[in-house]
Amino acid sequence: MGEQLSIRSCAVCINPDLDAGAVFSRRVISALLSRGIGVNVERRFNYYIGELKNDVYLCNSLDDAITRSDVIIVLGGDGTMLEVCEKAAPHAKPLLGINLGHLGFLTTIERERIDDIVLLTEGKFDIDERIMMDVTVRDNAISCRATALNEVTIMSRTPAVISSFYLDCDGGHVLDMSADGVIVSTPTGSTAYSMSAGGPIIDPSTDVFCFTPMCAHALGSRPMIFSGSSALSISARSRDGSDGAVAIVDGRSRMDLSNKAVVTVSKSNLTARFIRFGENRFYDIVNTKLYK
Repeated sequence: MGEQLSIRSCAVCINPDLDAGAVFSRRVISALLSRGIGVNVERRFNYYIGELKNDVYLCNSLDDAITRSDVIIVLGGDGTMLEVCEKAAPHAKPLLGINLGHLGFLTTIERERIDDIVLLTEGKFDIDERIMMDVTVRDNAISCRATALNEVTIMSRTPAVISSFYLDCDGGHVLDMSADGVIVSTPTGSTAYSMSAGGPIIDPSTDVFCFTPMCAHALGSRPMIFSGSSALSISARSRDGSDGAVAIVDGRSRMDLSNKAVVTVSKSNLTARFIRFGENRFYDIVNTKLYK
C-alpha cells in the first residue's frame, strides 16, 4: 500500500442527526476496541454510546480528540467532513469518512459497507492529499482569514441582486463582470457548489483553482482554471453603492464585505488527508452519485 501509518488510537466523530441512536458509531467503536485500537470520543456524546463510554477515552473537545489520535473517523456527510477537516488539517491527521449523508464525495465507506473499517486496522489503505486554500479578506484596517477545502463564494447579501466583480491574478487584471456572485473552488470543491453553478468537474489530485461565475450578465461568461500557485484577488461593488457583499467559506464561515474589501485566494500550506481503500475511484463515484 502507500504511506505507512502506525495506528494506536482513533477519534470517532459522531453526528447524532445522521446516526440515530449511534447505531453505526457503536459498531465502529466496538470493531476498533476488539482489535486493540484505542478510541477517543467527545465527552458530549457519552450518552449516545451507552456502556461503551467506559471503554473509550472521553475528550473535552473535538480538538482534544484529534490531537490524541492517529486517524480521525467521521460518521456523517460531506458537511460533517468539512467541519472536522478544518480542525484536523493543522495537525496533518488523516480522515476516514463513513457516509451517513447524501452524496458523500469526501467519504470512503458507505453505510452498507461499514464493516470495511477492519481494513484500517489491517493497514490496507492509502492516504490521498488534497490542496486547501487560504482566504484572506482585507477591508480597510481589518483583516481576517480562513482556510477552505471546497470553495469561497462571494455574492450579494441580498438574493438575486447583481453586483460588479473584479478579478486579478498575481497582480494582473483578468476581468470585470456583473453577476449574482462568483465562486473560487479547489479541485475537491469542483463537485460541490461550483458544479451546480456550471463549473467543470476536476480531478481532486490536481493543483489548480476554478473561478466560476454565478448567473453572470454576459453571453461570453465561462469558468476559468488557474494554477494552484496563483494568487487571485476579487473585489465586489454593489450597484447602488451600499455595502452588500458577503464571502462564505465552505458554506459555513461568513465574512461581510464593504465596497473597499479585497478577497485574496491562494494555496494553503495545509492539506487535507483522506484515507482510501483500494484503487482511486473518483470517476466511479462521479458516475454513481451524479449521473444515476
